[in-house]
Amino acid sequence: MILPKRPKIVCLGGGTGLPIVLKSLEGFGERVAIVNMVDDGRSSGILRKRYGVPPVGDLRNSLIALATNKEIAEIFDFRFEKGPLSPHSVGNIVLAAHMLLKKSCIKDTLSFFSKLLDLEGKVIAACEEIVELVALTKRNELIKGQVNVSRTRGIRKVWLEPNVEASKEALQYIENADYLIIAPGSLYSSILPVLLTGSIGESFLNSRAVKIWVFNVANERNETFSYRSRDYVQAMRRHFEKFRVNYILFAKQPKKFTKPYRLVKLDINELEEVSDKVIIGDFVNDDEPNLHDFKKLREVWKKIILQEVGN
Repeated sequence: MILPKRPKIVCLGGGTGLPIVLKSLEGFGERVAIVNMVDDGRSSGILRKRYGVPPVGDLRNSLIALATNKEIAEIFDFRFEKGPLSPHSVGNIVLAAHMLLKKSCIKDTLSFFSKLLDLEGKVIAACEEIVELVALTKRNELIKGQVNVSRTRGIRKVWLEPNVEASKEALQYIENADYLIIAPGSLYSSILPVLLTGSIGESFLNSRAVKIWVFNVANERNETFSYRSRDYVQAMRRHFEKFRVNYILFAKQPKKFTKPYRLVKLDINELEEVSDKVIIGDFVNDDEPNLHDFKKLREVWKKIILQEVGN
């Protein structure tokens, strides 16, 4: 696919949603991932606690999504399911090893492995310091840690401690972006943490780029239990009063879903309050209906990005 120009497309998030969006955008422009840095679960949490390195799991997933050296990417993605190396993946171990061996910052480590994986795009940590996610519930309880927040219902607000500066590189890419995309993911433990890192959220809202929010298909078991789409909007507005995007992509509810009560229900009026246009379509992965399908998302990018670039 050849576009009239090569737009800069910056995606924000973490977890499983960000790599799917990155893959869906292949060929549409220069892809950049800005990844939240609050993960403290499983492999990332163990490495973070034992060795004092930033969480690497979500960074690894984005590196793999943008890698053109598929053979190394496959090794990078291999996870030890049994034995003393469980639950680590090869990528997590070598990313942490590089930071420890070279005494390097996360930026230098990402640069090294971007060359090794022959990346078609760029992966940026939202910040270079180690931070902790903190939540306040409706009962005024304080919850600390990304995993604990993800297991909590009734969250009202979240923030990061300490209150660090965002990566300068991240802010530069947001400022120069043609498109800014919020990837689907856990609302309080993935999406908001990246926007709340330093001035990333403010830079996002002030940008002249076309802003797109790829809405979640399903709710989390706890942090967004029984949420409707209006609850997502209200949560965004609690943290960013002037939150607004140009497009919202909302997936039609899949017919085959084992837990239909987990699906995010549509409130079109509330979505239209924070978006110029709501696009409702079949974006769901047929095999994993709680996730988006990168091939189906490609079709909507053709309509949005090709149309915008052509004007």
